[in-house]
Amino acid sequence: MDRHRAAISWLCLALSTGPALSEGAVAVGVPEHVEKQGVAQGFSVRARTVADAQATALSYCRDVSKSTEAAVALCKIVRVFHDQCVAFALDPQPGTPGYGWGVGIDKESAIANAMAMCLATAGGDRQQYCRAGSSDCDRGSSNEVPLSPALRPH
Repeated sequence: MDRHRAAISWLCLALSTGPALSEGAVAVGVPEHVEKQGVAQGFSVRARTVADAQATALSYCRDVSKSTEAAVALCKIVRVFHDQCVAFALDPQPGTPGYGWGVGIDKESAIANAMAMCLATAGGDRQQYCRAGSSDCDRGSSNEVPLSPALRPH
């Protein structure tokens, strides 16, 4: 009987520490005129719950010290995900509209999705300047890249 209790206790402990955290969310604030008002962005990976992921992503997006008030005021959750990757891309030249975000099954596909959005918003003469920015995965084996500064108007 004691062996059964020990086994059940061990199983309960193993399950309570649970599987790797893998909820993610993306929040962005994108004004009509990105080139003048910038963008705000935030994401969360490896959160315990979808609600935690959303709250963290919104918190980062709403940090007015990293963007403009106009962009921050528009922050909203645009995507939640599970066991995937997120990436951002932008044209780093101040006063340009190129910006994108993407989610994918791996880092490369997330970056490709972010770059596609950046290319679509950059304008014909600025597409060549879109660059991948921050990215991360909500799986335990991510190759984390630090957040890049938000695009600011000048």
